[in-house]
Amino acid sequence: MRCLNIKDQEMYNAIRLLVRLDKGEDVFSSLLDASENHQKDADYWFYRALHISEMLSKIGSQMEIFDYYEEILNSCDKAISINSQHWPAYFLRSLFSVLIQKEMESEDETIHYLLPCFRTPEELEDEAKAMIEIQKTEKPQSFFIMPYCILALISLDNGKDENAIEWLKKGLAKIKPSPVLYLSSLLQIPFLQLYNRLKIKDEKITEELNQYFHTMFSVNIDKVKIS
Repeated sequence: MRCLNIKDQEMYNAIRLLVRLDKGEDVFSSLLDASENHQKDADYWFYRALHISEMLSKIGSQMEIFDYYEEILNSCDKAISINSQHWPAYFLRSLFSVLIQKEMESEDETIHYLLPCFRTPEELEDEAKAMIEIQKTEKPQSFFIMPYCILALISLDNGKDENAIEWLKKGLAKIKPSPVLYLSSLLQIPFLQLYNRLKIKDEKITEELNQYFHTMFSVNIDKVKIS
């Protein structure tokens, strides 16, 4: 299985710097040495998805945002088609699939099915469960709790609070926490989304989630805000 590694963090740092400096596609391509052969590498498409996700902060038009979302998902799909064990691509695809549906809530439902980035609840669950399947081949690591958090978010979005708590219980029981070394700002997002939605009433689970978060990121979850 392709796990998170130090190159992921180095590339992400470079991508965020490029975006802050308003450097465009050409500079990004140069960073990746984007030759034809390079584009047959799953990592190329994963890093491209990271780049586009960072570019979202620069977008003005709502429909343009959905175009970017589509590019993120397409890039993740290409990475996975090249390497079916690419966990970071599965994570990014699943995370943004869920975030996109939340963004669509303010849109007319009639256009949902016209947007390629739209996912049904069943499709969202399948994407998250695919992460659980590939994780089974590796010794558990703390970030393996991500699909359980994402499945909990999907349940909350569909009014299934009890299912959300069950997914979290399952993940917390199965995956032990340890410090995260790479892409911590992205891995925090599912936790923050969960913690900031008041639908979860189970204080014990909320406290366990906070403790897990603290071990992974060395900070209490209630001290962090979603950027």
